[in-house]
Amino acid sequence: MSKVFISYRRGDSADVSALIYDRLRRRYGSENVFKDVDTIPLGVDFGKCIIDSVSRCQVLLAVIGKQWLTVANQAGNRRLDDPGDFVRIEIEAALHGNIPVIPLLVQETTMPAAEALPQTLRELAFRNGIPVRDDPDFHSDMDRLIRHLDPLIRRAQPADGKPRVLKVFCSYSHKDEKFREQLEAHLVPLTREGVIADWHDRKILAGADWKGQIDEQLNAANIILLLVSTNFVASEYCYDLEMKRALDRHTSGTARVIPIILRPVDWQSAPFGKLQALPKDGKPVTNWKTRDHAFLNVAQGIRKAAEELRQA
Repeated sequence: MSKVFISYRRGDSADVSALIYDRLRRRYGSENVFKDVDTIPLGVDFGKCIIDSVSRCQVLLAVIGKQWLTVANQAGNRRLDDPGDFVRIEIEAALHGNIPVIPLLVQETTMPAAEALPQTLRELAFRNGIPVRDDPDFHSDMDRLIRHLDPLIRRAQPADGKPRVLKVFCSYSHKDEKFREQLEAHLVPLTREGVIADWHDRKILAGADWKGQIDEQLNAANIILLLVSTNFVASEYCYDLEMKRALDRHTSGTARVIPIILRPVDWQSAPFGKLQALPKDGKPVTNWKTRDHAFLNVAQGIRKAAEELRQA
């Protein structure tokens, strides 16, 4: 059963709807987000599948672009006035079933007036919507949407009853690669137990779009680790790009950022300085008796954070 149903018009907002779907499937899993061509199996009754999926979803997202209200059929009549119009049927079914309907206003569109809608859809005009703008605002708008969706979507336990695996993103300077490798080794028990799935840029395959891969993983992560050192602070990519995006997601409540202090550095004055850091008390890894002792403490802290998130 898909928990999120995306309703949209192909002739109005197909491109941005695909981006919205991609972001949500990375958050909730492909099986929990319905978007017609991406979700309906081959050979299945298209209309019946859509209505069944709407009736079972926990929230419907109505993507409304500039042409949503006025798109016409081959006869020149407005599609929305046709009782057999699939978009109309989808939204009617959600409204009738008391399923939360959230209008997503794209292409700088405003909410349609109630009098411009068919009688059966006029309730939509009074549903609180949210704008989803193009870059550079797309991800911040999606973060806001996800923050509102999370309470509506019971995602702590997947359908098979097993706790979800949390995605962990590691932001670090390549000059600190040895530290990252040691940390990865200490996280192996968590990966074997299915608590986390860790990711770092060394997992990017040759020939792949490395920036696209990093952006995708960073936007999908539940936990983001910042491996803090003078090298990290000096890295424009780590500090200005990855860290900024990580903190945006932390502030929006869509991810948890954990600074891991590798070497002595003035990190308390950094933008992440007020976050709870690891190892304990923000004591740098290099100041511990051994690095194994330090990374054991870090791994234990990550386990605790993961357990809290899995129960949320």
